[in-house]
Amino acid sequence: MLSQGNGYSSPGFRGNASRGLGSIAREPARRAQVGGKTGPKAEKILAAKSFAALAEGDYVKAGSAARLLLARNPQSLQGLLASAVSSAWLGEGEETSRALAAIRLDLSSRRFEAADRWAEILLRSSPPAHVIVQLAAFYELSRQLDQAARFYRQALARAFYPDACLGLARVAAERGDTAAARRHTLEALNFRQPLGKHATPPLELLRLALTQLALLEPPIKSGRAWTAALPDNALPAPLAGMSFIVYASSQPQAEHYFQTVIEGMRLLPQTA
Repeated sequence: MLSQGNGYSSPGFRGNASRGLGSIAREPARRAQVGGKTGPKAEKILAAKSFAALAEGDYVKAGSAARLLLARNPQSLQGLLASAVSSAWLGEGEETSRALAAIRLDLSSRRFEAADRWAEILLRSSPPAHVIVQLAAFYELSRQLDQAARFYRQALARAFYPDACLGLARVAAERGDTAAARRHTLEALNFRQPLGKHATPPLELLRLALTQLALLEPPIKSGRAWTAALPDNALPAPLAGMSFIVYASSQPQAEHYFQTVIEGMRLLPQTA
């Protein structure tokens, strides 16, 4: 049982029409640059982050920011440019880049059969798993959910890609399968699983994962907020001392939500 002395504080405020896990939000993330922003302002911040990462030579981070930007605005020139540059530096060959560009163009033009033909050509070339994740994301953005799920699963069969888990969660949510969506989202939070090459780490996807979990919860008429904190010696190290805000209708429910997320992170022994 969590209490004020070991992670939970007294209820801080009462909210209206809040959501249960709506709620679990990283305290630092609430002050993060993109947090809560929408439209052009958020796109400008993501573009700046992707180009800053390119300048630092962090092409994985640049590619991750570019994907988030393109998810908000598939036609973003900054997102397309950052994605292309990061892909080139991450070893995606000219033929792979050309196939991905053709697939994206065909999907945006709703030429789905042509896109499928390009996708099969690409897959026959045995591309890296992170390229298959990118391919799946293109199909998901075009709402071709069957193909998106197929490609996300192919990538995950080769290595652990948390963003592919989140992709499967979004697909399941679109299909109304809440249980599968929740399971895939929690799988994306596994900090113990070795990452595939060029995978986006769970820490960078934490806010998106918590938002996805929130969207799966039914609305509640009123709720309270608790603060939950991980110990300073928590492992993995990036999680040490991290604090969360948990909204729920009762403290037991807040504890349950928080425990669910912590178990997803594999910080506690798995229950049977």
